[in-house]
Amino acid sequence: MSTTTLSVLAEESPLHLSLPYETSLLAMGLAGQILGQYSLNEMTPVRSSDLNKSDLAPWDRFAAGRYNKTASSASDVLVLAVGGSMFCVDAWEKTRSQITWTPVLQDGIILGEAMTWAAALSLNVRAMRLHPRPFVYDSTNGSTRSDREAPEAAGSFFSGHASAAFVGAAYLATVYPLRHPEFQHPGLLWAGSLTAASTVAILRVAAGKHFPSDVVAGAGVGALLGWGFAKMHESHNADSKNSWFFNAWPSLEGDGFAIQAVKPLAAL
Repeated sequence: MSTTTLSVLAEESPLHLSLPYETSLLAMGLAGQILGQYSLNEMTPVRSSDLNKSDLAPWDRFAAGRYNKTASSASDVLVLAVGGSMFCVDAWEKTRSQITWTPVLQDGIILGEAMTWAAALSLNVRAMRLHPRPFVYDSTNGSTRSDREAPEAAGSFFSGHASAAFVGAAYLATVYPLRHPEFQHPGLLWAGSLTAASTVAILRVAAGKHFPSDVVAGAGVGALLGWGFAKMHESHNADSKNSWFFNAWPSLEGDGFAIQAVKPLAAL
């Protein structure tokens, strides 16, 4: 079965994109994101007076009631820098040399796909309302009543910011060495990228937007997606016989969506 390669990206590259494949991945991610956002907005708000810190896991209790607007704003800015780090590196290299726009376009598309999937997973799991955001547990911490009683504040697990940051960090650490075979310090790149992403996660806890368990789960999901989407698009995986394919669909109960990873029997 032939694959339609995106013509604008058809030159020599360590990554491979195809129109049907990218369209499917992006469409599934966006559909899951829309479903998750709708489910989150339909949740019943909670009140501080109805909550008990003892209902939380022991490692999360210290964060209950915390609120810091400055840390929240800092995390909003830093997640953009970390999440789009590979895209920024590509754009910077483009301005300093005569390379084509191929790396910028490729990484923009793949990162966009990974980010939509990360957001879809975070929103749908948060809609299961395992526990509210930390700042909801205290009505005197400086947060507004409208924020505490917003439907989305009723679901905190897991962190979308942490997930997005780790998507960007893992993607950068995976793809940069592919584009620069002469690069000799992949371990340091991984360490630096994950440290930057971890800073986003720490800021989310300091802000009172998420519990430690929320950011740890978000980090794991994000790192897996960032690494996985890069690996799925490596040029040596372009042959469908050797590729993993992903399917997603809404659950019958309407409270999330299921994901299936499939590898053709011919590749096993």
